[in-house]
Amino acid sequence: MLRHLPKTKIFYLLGAACLTYACGENGTNYGQQFDMKFALQRTYTGQDHNQLQLDLVDPTIFSFSMAGEGFATDIPLNKELSLQKTVNLRYSQEGTYSLTLNITRKDGVNFISQKLQWTYSKKVPPLANAKFAEAATSTGLAHLLFPPQLDPDINEVWLQGDLTTHPQGQWYSIPPNLDLGVTVSAPDGIKTVNIKYRNIYGNEGPAKTLSILKKSVGPKDCQAIPAATQTYKTDIQVFLAAENNGPLFYRFSGDVEETAWIPFSGQVDAPVTLSSGNGVKHVIVAMQDIAGNSCPNIPLDLTVNSGYPPYQVTVQGNLLWTDALDIAILPRYDHLPNDSIEMFISGDVQNSPLTETWLPLSSPIAVALNPVNGNRFIYVQFRNSQGVLSDRAYVSIFLQPFLLAQAGSNGTWNLTPSHFTSLSSMTISGCQETYQNIGFQSPLLCTPTASEVTAKYFLSDKSSLTRSALIP
Repeated sequence: MLRHLPKTKIFYLLGAACLTYACGENGTNYGQQFDMKFALQRTYTGQDHNQLQLDLVDPTIFSFSMAGEGFATDIPLNKELSLQKTVNLRYSQEGTYSLTLNITRKDGVNFISQKLQWTYSKKVPPLANAKFAEAATSTGLAHLLFPPQLDPDINEVWLQGDLTTHPQGQWYSIPPNLDLGVTVSAPDGIKTVNIKYRNIYGNEGPAKTLSILKKSVGPKDCQAIPAATQTYKTDIQVFLAAENNGPLFYRFSGDVEETAWIPFSGQVDAPVTLSSGNGVKHVIVAMQDIAGNSCPNIPLDLTVNSGYPPYQVTVQGNLLWTDALDIAILPRYDHLPNDSIEMFISGDVQNSPLTETWLPLSSPIAVALNPVNGNRFIYVQFRNSQGVLSDRAYVSIFLQPFLLAQAGSNGTWNLTPSHFTSLSSMTISGCQETYQNIGFQSPLLCTPTASEVTAKYFLSDKSSLTRSALIP
């Protein structure tokens, strides 16, 4: 959209900014040049008076007259007069006026006849409806945007306030693209700028105050903490936090369903959807404040594994068996830092202040196994801050592995091996019968070949142990 430029005076140039005329005596020709300018003081005005201005090097060579109606002048109309520098015009009705200016040489030759027009209007611009494109700025540079439907007669804006240049106020032309760059004053804080419009008639509208935040200090101590670095599903949550004076925004990119900038305040449990399929997902977390000051991007490598448990309990050291009653367990429940998780421990353990009651999640936890040889099962159930219960997680450990031998008939013995839940295979030696890398069986018939029978257990963690039984 083309906008009116300020119009106060237009000069009409005659010829090449000069007039040449000739006369002669006894066949002699001569000529002179004269610069001539004339203009209305205003072609658009909100005032009830105007002025015709004439500028000639030698006004004595010319005379002039004026014609028109609807306005008053300080000279008679339609009368040949000596040139003068100004003619005052007065009128009272809004509208467009025209006058005809005739300039005549002293020898009676009509030099020029020119029609001049001006428009008088009392129209006042409305309350300024420009606004800052940004809510805040980090550098001080801001963009004042004007609406596309702005009246084309409005061509200037007054700016006064917290600005680096002309804080006392100045009129600015409204750019054709309706985007005026301004720079607010240096100290951080809320900046206020008073604005009003002025139209081509010189009429000013009412003033309005705009505000924008100058903020050069960005957020600090930015954190992005997932509930875990592994997940069995693609929809997860990441705990985001930062120290900042004012609102914050975050977004995810990378192997995710990318998000737009999402507002938050201080900290938030932010949902994110990882790309489909198992494997490592590379995620970038970006955070910034309202002025665009940003934290360094935070990379996260998250693994999607459909077989991964979101909660479990293990034995410290990943022990599959023990000869001692006292062990330590490691409960785990994937959660965000601001979620309070509780746990309930039960199973083949002796009563203590840590069992059969809800406790805050911690790890490791010391427990004492019930003194019964064999597989001992330990159960842990979890409860989050919303009171949602998990299924029971469990772990087993074999207490005091053994090999029992009981006398049978006809010189044979019955062997009872330990039934590990983690048993891969076992080998029995000291019997006529062959038991090489077999699965669990009980009882086993043994015809002893020595005074001691031995069982070697091969466990799922690739370890092994040996237990023996005496044959009297």
